[in-house]
This record gives sequence, C-alpha cells and structure tokens, in this order.
Amino acid sequence: MQLTGRHDVDQGWLKDVRNVVENATAPLIVPRFMFHGWLLEDYQHLFAEQTLINQLIALLVRECVYVLPPRHQTAHAHAHAHAPPHT
Repeated sequence: MQLTGRHDVDQGWLKDVRNVVENATAPLIVPRFMFHGWLLEDYQHLFAEQTLINQLIALLVRECVYVLPPRHQTAHAHAHAHAPPHT
C-alpha cells in the first residue's frame, strides 16, 4: 500500500491552528484520507484479507503520528507500547 500527498500539507496553517491560543492545549489535527480512484472491488479485496486490513491500519496510524506535534509523539509511543495487540 502507498500513501501520497504529504507534500500538500499546509504547514503554515497547521502552525497557526496549533498556536491560536497561548498557554492552552493545542488541538490535535489528524490527516484526511481519501481512497482516490478505488472501485467497489478494491474495497471488497481489502476487507476480505485481514493482513491487508492490518497493513492499512499500521499505515494510517503512522501517518497520524507523523503529523502530531513532537510532545504528543512521545506520549503516543508510550501508550502504544502498553496497548494490547490487535487481533
């Protein structure tokens, strides 16, 4: 699986939103994901294979962690290390 579009992230907007309120907790922003050009058969194939589902979950989580501010990335890594495994 491949995820593209990181080059389209408006870093200035992200910084502005995160800095809108001084001395307050900045909002967490998660990326929008689009399955551009997918057909019904593509979704059926994806959701019929647990391995593909797990790969998609890992890919989306990595992307969400990538856009987190650094102080939240450490907290996520700590929480993920103690989370039960996915079944």
